[in-house]
Amino acid sequence: MKSSKRIAIVGNFTLDLNGTEKIGGPPLYSGFAIYMLGGEIELSSSISKKDFGKIPNFLPKKGIKITEKTTTFKIENVNGKRKLILKAKSDKKLIYEGNSDGIILNPVCGEIEYVSYKKPIALDVQGFIRKCNEGEEVSYKPLYLVKNTNYLILHANYEEYINSNVTVENLIELGFKEVIISYDEDGFEVYTSSGNSVKYKPSNIGEYKIGTGDVLLASYFIYRLNAYPIRESTILAGKFVEWFSTEGYRLLFDIN
Repeated sequence: MKSSKRIAIVGNFTLDLNGTEKIGGPPLYSGFAIYMLGGEIELSSSISKKDFGKIPNFLPKKGIKITEKTTTFKIENVNGKRKLILKAKSDKKLIYEGNSDGIILNPVCGEIEYVSYKKPIALDVQGFIRKCNEGEEVSYKPLYLVKNTNYLILHANYEEYINSNVTVENLIELGFKEVIISYDEDGFEVYTSSGNSVKYKPSNIGEYKIGTGDVLLASYFIYRLNAYPIRESTILAGKFVEWFSTEGYRLLFDIN
């Protein structure tokens, strides 16, 4: 698919400390998916001056605020479970003011406060439910959102969904047309406002797992904005995530 859709990504860049230091965050991973699927990217984000040069060339630089500190997570694996410790946090709050075809709201630590946009919205719950205190492990709080008829898609992994204290039915009542729940290596399921659901079980699980939720949300969103049916969008987005986790992530910093 080659998309002519222009999609805004609202959310901060991150530094991920996991043996090495790597730039990350929704602008990187969702932006990569949009770029590879032929869409145009707008950003509302922030990063520190010292880390600005780490942003890959396929991402636009307009819309990126300079902050004193890049939001930084230390990633630890404890008994097979990922543990996030917030080492630093950007002080910038983000509001999108452009005119894209769709908006991805994907904060990492509460940097988005305003969600009443008059464009189709894809929302990831992660940064809306995280409790973020520097020097502490990231924990969760219940999800609170106002009702909005422009909500199209919500994504959460299963742990976030359980800790958000809402149900799929609650989310549909808030206005979401489709809700994606990820189950790690067991794939994901798309629940719809009509009461139906579509499951995707991956056949090829790659070694690169960071950012796959951002890739899933962005790829599914761009297919739906281009009027692909729900089932086809589910399959195509699932295959794109499989490709990313096995091969595609190697291209993140190689695209000119």
